[in-house]
Amino acid sequence: MGPSQDGRHGFEDLGLSAVWCGHYEGNDRSQHCMEKCGFVYHHTARDVPCRLMGDVRTERASLLTRERWLAGRR
Repeated sequence: MGPSQDGRHGFEDLGLSAVWCGHYEGNDRSQHCMEKCGFVYHHTARDVPCRLMGDVRTERASLLTRERWLAGRR
């Protein structure tokens, strides 16, 4: 699924201007999936508590804007 499909609900139905997502550093499959969907790296947050695993991790945040999503549909 590329940028033309995955943002439809958020951008068309809900009228969002952007969608954020994130993954923990080292999760290359998740990063690759987000890039295929049109998300662009935005920032890194270090020492983020991961309560489920009981540790602290580095998180990478990515962003997909409405404009980028619309451009990917053409």
